[in-house]
Amino acid sequence: MEWLEVMGKSVVQAEETALDQLGVDRREAEFEVLNEPKSGLLGLGRADARIRARVKPLSPSEKSLRRRRSSNGRSANSRSSNGRSDGRSSNRSSNRGHNRTNSEKNNRDRNRKRSSDEASLRSRTNSRRSTKASKGARTRENQSMEEPMSLEEQSTVVVDFLDGLIEVFELDAEVSANRVDKDTVEMQVANTDGVGLLIGPKGNTLRAVEDLSRMLVQRKSDGNCEGRIRVDIAGYRERRRAALEEFCVKIAQEVQDTGMERSLEPMNAVDRKVVHDVVADIDGVGTVSEGQEPRRWVVIIPN
Repeated sequence: MEWLEVMGKSVVQAEETALDQLGVDRREAEFEVLNEPKSGLLGLGRADARIRARVKPLSPSEKSLRRRRSSNGRSANSRSSNGRSDGRSSNRSSNRGHNRTNSEKNNRDRNRKRSSDEASLRSRTNSRRSTKASKGARTRENQSMEEPMSLEEQSTVVVDFLDGLIEVFELDAEVSANRVDKDTVEMQVANTDGVGLLIGPKGNTLRAVEDLSRMLVQRKSDGNCEGRIRVDIAGYRERRRAALEEFCVKIAQEVQDTGMERSLEPMNAVDRKVVHDVVADIDGVGTVSEGQEPRRWVVIIPN
């Protein structure tokens, strides 16, 4: 029987899934753990358990034992038949009838046991499916009745995550939450040594940290949360916005003077919005977006 690889949140859950797919009882299967489950940092980077399983094969010792028993039985019958020439035919006939009766009885017992095991397996499978469906229905019902996670609760989750991240990177910094408007809270990391490590080229690392923060909030709230969380490190976003606004004004002036459109470098959605907003306030020029994510860019065109 070939090995079957299965994953689960725990080793036990993976084994149960494998048993369902193999259609056998636990005592009829053998398992090998490939990877233990990992919890990760603050729930991130978690990895499921991975095992492989198969129906337990008949061992060589059991096969040889059966062959030896069969051979011994044949030898004993042969010796008996050599010593009893007159009753040889009747004894063989009697033995065959007796063996056939025992074989039929054993077959009936095995069939009854197999039917009982199959019925028990189907019952356990149906019970597990029913339990999972019931739990899923209760979870959805509870989620619909619960209030969404507030911005204050989200802020607490993200502050803990950022504190842990700063500790792992061995940086000296402080994290605070500031309300931008009724729907937005900005997490600010200040007094940061080694700021370039957390910001990265063109703010790529900063955006990754922000994405991880939002993913953590989604997981903690089961997707039931209000508002929006932003992350800024050492005032990078404000400096980036100011520099981008100045650059856009300069390019827009060139387009006005030459009457020729200018394509900017690929940007993320936040930076593209800054370009659109700045150019919208300048007469004689406009903007369009082209390309596909993640390499989508803005073109400043003459009106």
